[in-house]
Amino acid sequence: MEKSFKFENVIFSFEAVKPNDTVPFSFKLGEGLTADDIEYVQAGCGCTDAYFDEETLSVVGHLDIAKAGVYNNLVNPVNKVVTVYFNDGQPRYAADSKKRMINNNKKKLQRLTIAGQVINEQADVSK
Repeated sequence: MEKSFKFENVIFSFEAVKPNDTVPFSFKLGEGLTADDIEYVQAGCGCTDAYFDEETLSVVGHLDIAKAGVYNNLVNPVNKVVTVYFNDGQPRYAADSKKRMINNNKKKLQRLTIAGQVINEQADVSK
């Protein structure tokens, strides 16, 4: 039976925050998974830091709202992604017939989403 690589939740929703806030987030590994099942964690951009915490068996990090974008409107949606690559026994890269290293698309991964709204109290809504 193939192992199920899952998290308890894949979306972390936050309430309305201000443009200079930092949002902490956490995604707990699903039942039956251990730290050995995580190969690496990659944040989608420079506004997000993320790592695997072996003590809590969770992907944790922070979203720096100020680095995430420009907030010209009164309400601004924010969606950021963290990708988790599982240690599923598959190599990260495989050699093709000419011995070139190519990306192995069979790697098990999970995209975790951090989503919410930024309220810009200074926005000019008269336009």
